Amino acid sequence: MPGEVLTRKEGNRIMVPQDAVTTFVGVTKVYKLDTSTNPAKVKAIDITTGQQQTVKDAAGKDTLWVEISKGDLKPNDQVATTGLTKLVDGTTVTIDKPAAPEPTAAAK
Repeated sequence: MPGEVLTRKEGNRIMVPQDAVTTFVGVTKVYKLDTSTNPAKVKAIDITTGQQQTVKDAAGKDTLWVEISKGDLKPNDQVATTGLTKLVDGTTVTIDKPAAPEPTAAAK
């Protein structure tokens, strides 16, 4: 008989896209964006991951998100999701704005 067991429910989890997480030589990290500098820079943050969840975005694409159970990340922190292999602590980056959504059929 199929079923689901809920072992824990937390409302204040920090989650990031799986694409933002990188692991090298046993160290897992994300690159947090520091937009207080011009140009923006990244700071490498060592993390421990927790649960994973697949989320559908506005376009209907499934994206895997990962809980950050340990690490210096706060709600609304921005993290790099592309070019991770080229980043080191302090690298300057260009922040791409998300593409505008396609107009719906009613709006055309």
